[in-house]
Amino acid sequence: SLDVGPLCSLPFALEQTCSNWWISGEGSMPRGVGAEWIAFALSADGQPRRVERIDMRIPPLPSGPLSVRNFHLETAAAADGPWTRASREYATLNVGEVQSWAVSPPIESGFVRVMCLRNAARAKSDLGESRARFLPISTSVGFFHVRFR
Repeated sequence: SLDVGPLCSLPFALEQTCSNWWISGEGSMPRGVGAEWIAFALSADGQPRRVERIDMRIPPLPSGPLSVRNFHLETAAAADGPWTRASREYATLNVGEVQSWAVSPPIESGFVRVMCLRNAARAKSDLGESRARFLPISTSVGFFHVRFR
């Protein structure tokens, strides 16, 4: 994942605020689809931790065309992998509040990554909504913040 500026950088992905965010590098999600990820250590010492829920906040449309719409989780025992898919595919709603998903079965891992598959503008376009043709499809993906519980 790429850092694209002071308000859009990796450290902000865990801050529970909407004044900054994480955004992937320009071109990392061609036509709004791809496999762009951001990885997290679940503990300072790399020891496995249990994750039963994921919380995420996105900017809704029309303000958030690059907001992640579809994603899944992957896990690894070490920061450099190998990575294994560890969840079903989740879908965000077009709302500005924190959204939560149960992780079932729970994850036990030292490292987790959020694998972003499609952004909101592309999802709207894929639905064939007439207004979607006027919405530019960003070649990036992002979110305000994420939390693992």
